[in-house]
Amino acid sequence: TWLKLKCRRAEEFVIGGFTRRAGGRSDLASLLLGTYHGKRLVFVGRAGTGFNENSLSSLRRRLQEDLRTISPFDPEPALRHEERPSWVEPRLVAQVRFAGWTQAGLLRHPVFLALREDRKPRDVTPARTTPQEGVVRKKPRTTVAGPSLTHPTRVVFPEDGITKVQ
Repeated sequence: TWLKLKCRRAEEFVIGGFTRRAGGRSDLASLLLGTYHGKRLVFVGRAGTGFNENSLSSLRRRLQEDLRTISPFDPEPALRHEERPSWVEPRLVAQVRFAGWTQAGLLRHPVFLALREDRKPRDVTPARTTPQEGVVRKKPRTTVAGPSLTHPTRVVFPEDGITKVQ
């Protein structure tokens, strides 16, 4: 028998834009998020859940004040076909809960929690849990005592450096 526990992380990310869908709720589908790597704002993903009607309305008003014509991200993020981006000056910081990072270095299951008025965007840099920028990892499969094990080198307890296979 085994017990599965979901470990959630919460960190701050800079809002560099938002996406819209035609006829969508308050015209805001998701926030485009990043962290600063030196002077570059690097895209780390989108948060499209966690909003209620009040937070959507408030966010939309705040973001509308900071609209700009070009992306603040370097490099510019690849968007999904149906997304229509609106770029903003990176002045707002969002507190986001998420499950982890994808192999591509993007947030896994991000949920918007709140704006962080006490944080400056330039202070939002990659946390210790962020994968190294530019590292491409393969998905090895290992057989351990019979069952197939995916991602055997994935660190599951970062404080102790314990991998999944260990």
